[in-house]
Amino acid sequence: MQRRNSEKIIPRYSGSELYLGDVLGHGSFCVVNEVLIINSPLARNLDEKTEIVKKKIMMPFKFHGRNKFNRIISVPQSRPNSNQPEFAIKRLRTDLEQTEMIQAKLDLSVEMKLLALMDHPNIIKVWGISKRESLHDANFLILDRLYGTLSQEIRSWRETERKIAFNRISWSKKKKMRKHWRDKLRAAFEISKAMKYLHEKNIIHRDLKPDNIGFDANKTFKLFDFGMSRQLEDQFRLSSGQYKLSGMTGSIRYMAPEVAKKLPYDLSVDVYSFGIIFWEICSTLTPFDNYTAEEHSKFIIRNKKRPKIDPLWPQKWSNLIRQSWDDDGFIRPTFDEIEKLLQNEYLRKKKTEIFQQKISTSNLAYLIKKFQSNLKNKRETAINGCWNADLFTAIV
Repeated sequence: MQRRNSEKIIPRYSGSELYLGDVLGHGSFCVVNEVLIINSPLARNLDEKTEIVKKKIMMPFKFHGRNKFNRIISVPQSRPNSNQPEFAIKRLRTDLEQTEMIQAKLDLSVEMKLLALMDHPNIIKVWGISKRESLHDANFLILDRLYGTLSQEIRSWRETERKIAFNRISWSKKKKMRKHWRDKLRAAFEISKAMKYLHEKNIIHRDLKPDNIGFDANKTFKLFDFGMSRQLEDQFRLSSGQYKLSGMTGSIRYMAPEVAKKLPYDLSVDVYSFGIIFWEICSTLTPFDNYTAEEHSKFIIRNKKRPKIDPLWPQKWSNLIRQSWDDDGFIRPTFDEIEKLLQNEYLRKKKTEIFQQKISTSNLAYLIKKFQSNLKNKRETAINGCWNADLFTAIV
């Protein structure tokens, strides 16, 4: 029997088969650790990661005691390079109340089922789940290991812009700034590709924000944390085409007005979130910073206030941001339209950069040739001068 929506079979592991490294992050209900070893025959079924699993099993470790998850204090002596994938484990916290544990298990179960439907380079992959699902067992997901979030990258971009601003060499400043903006555009483009893929499967994210967008060792951006995501079903669809879903879902800073107002909504609420994120990528500033919940409700939700757009930004980018965060969900573009626009902009920027690099290279070659020619002329002049002086002496 064919599995619904091409859902893939996910291998199951027990906690004792996993050797964990450093804590990578914490959430409301979960904690994320690095996975150093998956010591199980099932690991050989992980086609793309089999080799790295085998290599990690052979790595030497110093053990400082172990618990149910074989917690390892020290890290391996050698670490895989950027071309080799790694694992992380997202597991439920052990200090949750029973009601919190039930909700956390539900969110983790939803996330696992949705990730089992997805296979995209800009979406985190699930490689394994826990064997048992009782309330007394720590449920977990084995995922791609990420090395940072978009929030961290935006802070890094802000620091980069500060350093570039103090660079006195104009040509160096322009070159660095071009690469800097190309990196920003690539981030937005990769996010739009992932969201287009999600929406094609009729999956709504509902918590799209920089903290839920990470990057791997190759600096490929990936969406993660799908605990609030849902696959839209026709039974909840209204005559307007929108859906009757729970309101006030997600992070208020990136939440579409209709979600905050607890009105029916659709996939376009993710587009609103993307509009705020794209503005944040361009500006490297935190949107609606220092706003209280009451102020946000008054100025953003009811009065439709939005962050200020820099007039120096490309017009197409500014228009995209304005349309994406429009109060009317029907005016917002689809991610298919967003992805096409950003792809064209990214390719255009790359072509421009290559062209400018060629010009710079040809200019450099011209300057070198001119310098060599001038040097040759000076030498000939010097030699001729010496020869003329000797001739004058001989005549005299």
